[in-house]
Amino acid sequence: MLPLAKTLNAAIEIVHITHKDEDQSIEKLNTFRNKVQSEIDYSSINFKTLYSFEIVDTLRKAIEEDQPDIVLMPERKKTNIFKRGLVRDRIKKMQTCSPSPLLSYPALS
Repeated sequence: MLPLAKTLNAAIEIVHITHKDEDQSIEKLNTFRNKVQSEIDYSSINFKTLYSFEIVDTLRKAIEEDQPDIVLMPERKKTNIFKRGLVRDRIKKMQTCSPSPLLSYPALS
C-alpha cells in the first residue's frame, strides 16, 4: 500500500488500541514507531494510541470520527489458534460496521 500512498500523497495513520497504560506497552509502541520511522521513507505517517477494552467499538468510533478512505487491519499468523480466532472475529465485525472499506492482510511478524 505504501507505493499507492506515495503516489497519491496520502496520509497514513497507524492506530493502536490497547487496554494497557503500562510502561511495557508504551515502550513496545515506541519501539514500533521508531522502527517504522527508520525503515520507511515516507513523512506522512502519524501514530495514534487509544486505550479501551472494547477494541471493535473503539475502532468503529475512530473510523466514524476520522472518516478514512480505507482501513487496513493486520492478521497475525504467529499467534495461537485462540488469538487468531479473536482477530478474525474482529475483522468480520469491522467489515459489517465500518463505513470505510476494510482490507485485512497477513502481518509480517
